Amino acid sequence: MALAGGPRQGPRSTAAHRGNRPLDRGIRALNEVALVFGGKSELLGVLSEPTAEPRQESRPAFLLLNAGTVGRVGPNRLYVKLARSLAARGFPVLRFDFSGVGDSPPRADHLPLDESTVDEVREAVDLLEERGTADRFVLLGICSGGYFALRAACADTRVSGLAMINCSGPLEVTDREIARTLVRHYRRIALHSSFRAKTLRKLLTLDFDRRGVLEAVRTQWTSARPSAGATRPAALDLEADVRTVCRRGVRTLFIHSEGDVGLDYMQLYLGAAIRELSGSGSLQFEVLPRANHVFTLTAHQAQLVESVGRWAVSLVREDV
Repeated sequence: MALAGGPRQGPRSTAAHRGNRPLDRGIRALNEVALVFGGKSELLGVLSEPTAEPRQESRPAFLLLNAGTVGRVGPNRLYVKLARSLAARGFPVLRFDFSGVGDSPPRADHLPLDESTVDEVREAVDLLEERGTADRFVLLGICSGGYFALRAACADTRVSGLAMINCSGPLEVTDREIARTLVRHYRRIALHSSFRAKTLRKLLTLDFDRRGVLEAVRTQWTSARPSAGATRPAALDLEADVRTVCRRGVRTLFIHSEGDVGLDYMQLYLGAAIRELSGSGSLQFEVLPRANHVFTLTAHQAQLVESVGRWAVSLVREDV
């Protein structure tokens, strides 16, 4: 049905989500409502809200941003699990599809992706603010969603928290950045005890991208002395953005899977900045052992949900 002066809204569910999946156990009753909003495109999202009585302290609302072309359920339904877990802790959560992803149609104005995502996050924040859901907002994204969250946080001062999960850096990086990252990643995975048996098995059976490995090594060698006209590393802009949000007081969380190549990119290009900002308390950096990029195993999904939940609660405690 259409709401006068507001977004279109789907049927409301007040049923408790309990027991169907291991990660749903213990979750109290919550409301979930479908919303359609936006000016240039009809963006579709699902808002999860706790049904418990309001707490004394105000809690920020979370917005979960698409991981690549995966819809608002997230890879392995992680956004559903995160949304319901956070709602159980008292946080409203909106997970929505960017234009051209999932159930949201493409934009009519064909705005570039790096601009349209920032614009659509702003529209989502406007929506929650107008509904009276919250006056502070936390952006969370897996993979490219983490990068979009960072860019949107830079552009909107209403954002007070930022969680980047397995972010592999900007959308476009130089060949040299890719090569150095891959070499570091292959070396780390080959030597680390958590992956040694699996790596040895792949080597013995030649079950790996041999051409890709050789190309990465070759490019790394030839790129060791970049020419004067080399493209500026994208990591410089990424570091500048991270410093911008931290300087503004945005609580920032990086979570990386041990088996994810994004961990190598961040440590290689932002390692010094991350250590500096972590030491000042502006940024928290966490590595989940043995997990892969999309948290395939249920145990790793549970670790992620718990880590995000603990961090979310810490945001409220610091404000009290």
